[in-house]
Amino acid sequence: MAAKTRADLLKRLDPYWKMEAANVVFVPVFLIWLAGGKVGGISLVPLAATKPA
Repeated sequence: MAAKTRADLLKRLDPYWKMEAANVVFVPVFLIWLAGGKVGGISLVPLAATKPA
């Protein structure tokens, strides 16, 4: 088996950070859209978990 380099690993993982970045944006927007803009306090807890650091 050939040894995997750091560059190989970064290349393989590249799509995942883009997918997660999209989730940070689109999941809260979709939730707010579905709720008609009326988001309750309990919904803010999972939304806070998607907040970028």
